[in-house]
Amino acid sequence: MIRKFLTSVAVAGLAAGAANALGLENLEPAAAPTNPYPVADSLDFTMTTETVQVGFGPSAGSFPTGNVLVFVDVTGGTFNAALSGVEVMGTTTSVISSGGLKGGSTVTFLVSGADMCAADTSAAGLETNCSLNLPMDLDGSDVSFSVGLETDAGAPVDNSAEDNRVSLNVIDTVPAFAVTVTADMNPTTADLNAANGPFEDLVMGGTNDAILGTILAGANQVSYDGGMTTDTVNSDFTGTDVAAANAGAITFTLTGEQDAFSTDAALMTAGNITNSSGTITPNATTDVAAGTLAFGVASTITVVPDTNVAIERSDYDVAVSIAAAAAGPIQQAAAGSGALQSIDRNGTTIVFPWTQSATQGAASGTTSVYRFGNLDSIATGAVFVEVKNASEAGYTNPGIVQINSSIAAGGEFVTNSTTLEGDLGNYGRGDLEFTAEADPSELTGRQFVVRNGVIQQVTGGNIQQDLN
Repeated sequence: MIRKFLTSVAVAGLAAGAANALGLENLEPAAAPTNPYPVADSLDFTMTTETVQVGFGPSAGSFPTGNVLVFVDVTGGTFNAALSGVEVMGTTTSVISSGGLKGGSTVTFLVSGADMCAADTSAAGLETNCSLNLPMDLDGSDVSFSVGLETDAGAPVDNSAEDNRVSLNVIDTVPAFAVTVTADMNPTTADLNAANGPFEDLVMGGTNDAILGTILAGANQVSYDGGMTTDTVNSDFTGTDVAAANAGAITFTLTGEQDAFSTDAALMTAGNITNSSGTITPNATTDVAAGTLAFGVASTITVVPDTNVAIERSDYDVAVSIAAAAAGPIQQAAAGSGALQSIDRNGTTIVFPWTQSATQGAASGTTSVYRFGNLDSIATGAVFVEVKNASEAGYTNPGIVQINSSIAAGGEFVTNSTTLEGDLGNYGRGDLEFTAEADPSELTGRQFVVRNGVIQQVTGGNIQQDLN
């Protein structure tokens, strides 16, 4: 939700230097007395003429019985015709003292009968019977009034004056549409012990689920009064909320690893990513899937594994586009984006970058040794390894391979490039990802590269870990 509050200048203006100051009231349709009227900022303001209305009255008691000067400055537009004085309602007479020219934004009225303006006595907000009704050509920015009163002798009226104004933000121009992306709070975890093979399905039950989050694309809402009041943005100046009819197609793209949700054509009916509005067809090549959304309806994004391909750890992000209806008042499309929940794998995973197979290492007399230690008082589960990328032309990747059934309590597991080539094949150079069924706080892992009797220790990690 996009929130736009009264500016500090406007808030200060309401106080106008003292308690019990001149009261101003927003008379725009459906607006709370002291709140602005929210309207879409993508209307065609070149064609927008609006009579902006503001009520005014004394904070208590009454205005003077003699003539009163009413000083008015307006921002957000200009007068679309020369003012005559009839724009002041509720008093006996009103004439222009200065300003009020077409194309201007400043006017001073000389008013008689201002004592007829009722004081504010409502606990729920101002209830004035005098008003300023100014015909304006709006420019698409926020509209505010700044008002001060003096007697014709120059004395301040109700703690206001020409140089001590009370201000009110009357019209708030804000985006018509809003996009909210909410990540799911329950873990989505690829299961090392999945029935068909390691990580080929998700852990389900308990706090785990297959939901990545929700996307909501609809009418923007704004909050005022420190969040106490929430209003839907309007598509005109008569109180009409932005609605589905103002929007065209709503589309989104989902990015993140998608191989495990789309690679088996025979399982495409079930192997997909779903939302509450329909089905998204994943793309294992680009990892970018497309979908559609309904206006104002939260769509839940759920992954459905094929259960024959290992699910990768991955972040997932969505980008949403809301088109404006072709014949509607909203002139501009809108866009939004956000992060959904990531998919993780259970167990402990360590990546060793830039490793080499035994065949590759033999050319330079180099051997790699991998050592994992169990600090726990109980044995770990199985240990697995996977080649994440390979330099050897024509290499066939066997996927995730189990290389040890467990690591004994307080024990270790050691393997080397020769043994691993027997399990994985000759991959040349590549990154190896080891996974153990163990708590990460109880597992150590190191690679040792041995060449000409010299041992070099290599820690595991990826670029993000290196940067940290």
